[in-house]
Amino acid sequence: MNQLPEKRSFLIGLFIVWQLYFVLFTNVGHFIPRQQSVPPATPEIIDTYSKRGAFTDLPPLQKISDLNLAMCQRYEELTGQIQGWSLFAPEFGKNSSFLAITIVRKDGNTSQIKSDFEPEDTTNYFRWRLSDYRRMYREAMHAMCYWFWTHEEQLENPEKHRLNIMGYVQTYQRSMLAYALWVHQSHFPNSEEQVDYFIIQARVYPTAGIGEKVTDQHVINQPIARIYPRWGKVEYFDTVAGSFKPLP
Repeated sequence: MNQLPEKRSFLIGLFIVWQLYFVLFTNVGHFIPRQQSVPPATPEIIDTYSKRGAFTDLPPLQKISDLNLAMCQRYEELTGQIQGWSLFAPEFGKNSSFLAITIVRKDGNTSQIKSDFEPEDTTNYFRWRLSDYRRMYREAMHAMCYWFWTHEEQLENPEKHRLNIMGYVQTYQRSMLAYALWVHQSHFPNSEEQVDYFIIQARVYPTAGIGEKVTDQHVINQPIARIYPRWGKVEYFDTVAGSFKPLP
């Protein structure tokens, strides 16, 4: 009679033990050199945290460690628990960037949808929002290409900046398309107007330096990508040519 509850308790306990082991070993594992690196299941997962090399002269021990890290990596990809605790070292971003989407319809009408996370007054605000973390993370990843951007650096090395934008769009093109469609559906659920394309933009706020105080809300709108939802076509914004270009 009591066998089923006992089995459930055992399975729950086993899962808890595995989860604790996974979190501990995966985070510690980023500091353990690996000889065999497992490529991520999707290019949108940026695996730049693990060291490369060997931590021991014993091949069997190194292989066991590599297999454990590979198993944990696949599990974190499956469950969405990517353990990437690199924080902001060694550089800290120069800007705050928020995602925005401009919807261009067949009849020429346009709508710009700003991020829900962008404050109305960036010089004085308090945010109490404990939900929508995954959406905030996704928006941050799409707009991250402008965290370190400055106009001066773009003028000094325009090709480097162009390749950076192209690389971001190439990596995140699938989720950018899905996100744009979701935003349109969320804001215009009953719209019968046909969308021609979406423009993904970063609304960039340069941050103040150490000891300085922000006195204005100067925002710079920077195009990132153009998406044609009917064909799933994604283009990146070529900052050198000043126009959208097909991905290579």
